[in-house]
Amino acid sequence: MQNVDDELGYKPKIRSPLSVNSEVGSLSDQLAKWMKIEGEATEEGASETPCEVDGSNDQHFYSRHFWSIYNLTKGTLGGAMNELRDRFQGPEWELTKDGRDGSKANSPELRATHRSTGHTVFAVWRSNRSGGNVDLINFIVESRCYEAPRPK
Repeated sequence: MQNVDDELGYKPKIRSPLSVNSEVGSLSDQLAKWMKIEGEATEEGASETPCEVDGSNDQHFYSRHFWSIYNLTKGTLGGAMNELRDRFQGPEWELTKDGRDGSKANSPELRATHRSTGHTVFAVWRSNRSGGNVDLINFIVESRCYEAPRPK
């Protein structure tokens, strides 16, 4: 059995789940500003999820925020994806995927990792959806694994 550090490839920092959730939520807010669009966004917030690694002591988590933007009143989803692509090619980010998601619809997908924090972003443009569903961009914003402080 490997230890957590070896399996993850880094040593998880001890961090407050509320702090990491807030950080991930702030990143989601920043993404919304970068896209230069206005529309409706889902309201769910970030929450902690177990990091399911061998050797874990059940104190290892990552923060994940699922959200979408749809029913635009300003801008286009294609333009929003282009704005994200431009940001993800900057010095703070590494664009790890710019292609199709492999689904039946073969939707455009961007994936990026923040160089200093290790946070990841997955953005998928769901267009021309069956059943008359509205076009939208789905997001998953995730932190790296961290170790929650032990109760005293």
